[in-house]
Amino acid sequence: MSDTDCEGTLLTFESAQAAVTEADIQDATLLTGRHKGQPFTRVPLSYLQWMVNVDPLHSQRTIAVAELQRRGCVGTPSCTITPHAIDRASIRCWKTFRDTRQRIPGYGPEGLHMWLSRLVDEALKTTAVAQNTYIIHGLKMIIQCGVEWPVLVTVNPVQKGYSKR
Repeated sequence: MSDTDCEGTLLTFESAQAAVTEADIQDATLLTGRHKGQPFTRVPLSYLQWMVNVDPLHSQRTIAVAELQRRGCVGTPSCTITPHAIDRASIRCWKTFRDTRQRIPGYGPEGLHMWLSRLVDEALKTTAVAQNTYIIHGLKMIIQCGVEWPVLVTVNPVQKGYSKR
């Protein structure tokens, strides 16, 4: 997989369900990390998604994928957005956010996280200007490939004088 190609998965949600039973999920606890010792059924959704997306060789990845499916998260998120990217966007990209966010029928204007997810989807349909770097709506986005889905690492307004190669 190239740095700009985020297609393909190592473990599908369907194959995880076949490999892990409901009893396996109920009995399993995390062996390492922030939620060590907690049953998978009590681990936050975001942590399970992080676990699945970061390390293709994680010893408990199959159980994490199966638990996501058990919770009804059969699809994958369109991307992961790091806390750093949310912080940068909320501080440095507020005007662009305000000017380009869309209204969601029945919900109102999209929030910052949903807006960033949409921009990542739009950016990935364009050509990278440099390795993992995309320009969209006057913003420079650094998007890395995770194991399962892309990860928005940071976002900043394009600096004056920045040229697309």
